[in-house]
Amino acid sequence: MTTIAADRKQYMWLPSVTLWQREMVRFYRQKSRVIGVVASPLVFWFFLGSGFGSSFAASSSTGHSVNYLEYFFPGKPVYQIAVPIYDCYTVEPDLTKEAARKRLGIDSKHVILFFGYIREYKGLDVLIDAMPSVLKQIPDAHLLIVGESYEKISRYTEQIERLGLHKNTTLINKFVPNEEVGLYFTAGDVVCLPYRSATQSGPLNIAYGMGKPVIVTDVGGLAEFVVKEKTGFVVPPEQPAAIADSITGFYQRYSGVNFAEYIFEHNKQNNFNNVHTAFREIFEMRDKTLSGKKRA
Repeated sequence: MTTIAADRKQYMWLPSVTLWQREMVRFYRQKSRVIGVVASPLVFWFFLGSGFGSSFAASSSTGHSVNYLEYFFPGKPVYQIAVPIYDCYTVEPDLTKEAARKRLGIDSKHVILFFGYIREYKGLDVLIDAMPSVLKQIPDAHLLIVGESYEKISRYTEQIERLGLHKNTTLINKFVPNEEVGLYFTAGDVVCLPYRSATQSGPLNIAYGMGKPVIVTDVGGLAEFVVKEKTGFVVPPEQPAAIADSITGFYQRYSGVNFAEYIFEHNKQNNFNNVHTAFREIFEMRDKTLSGKKRA
């Protein structure tokens, strides 16, 4: 029996080792692959470390005037296609904001939603730090945190307890299936995305699809998606005071603004049906360029 068990273990790991050995031999025999793996990081390290990094950043409201495409291809036309709005999530026909909150056990008229994977760069801790200042102005404010954590969730639960926010916070640490997305966005008034870094944001596009305004930090391309004081607000990153001011301002100074109306109007310019328009313009430009070269 011992011999048979040993043979089985050998048959299990031997194919894996053989495959690994074969791939390593192929890798080192193909010099182009070795050069690509080693040289690519070195080239980017050289450029970024030599002060060119500022040129390789997408434009933002406070960013640089030259982005990486314009840097590498000066004078060439640049077409920007934003990630379309996610309007594919459904909401139960009779589910009201009050009913959604009751189902989640939230007894508050002011609910701030943080939605998405919980990771360091998402800045959830910054939002939690902002909540004591929010509660001074809006005592019944409630923070609804929904998303699967990719780090120790105790970091956030301990922060919530330390700041005395446990009665004003609901934390749902799980992966959210498509069928449940509408519940959480219906319960929230505003979606807060306090990212430390980002390019774009899926939760932002979901929020717009649900007609919910957003509070985003001015990192990456997030600010480009926000029409200030109409579809949301933009604040500096890692500043709890600025986030708190935007949240209280949303409820107190902009309570009469119909954000949903502005958002749905904005969505018309950024949906999946408009993607083909950009490609058509690109192909038309290409055809004009080619026909011009032929006449020359």
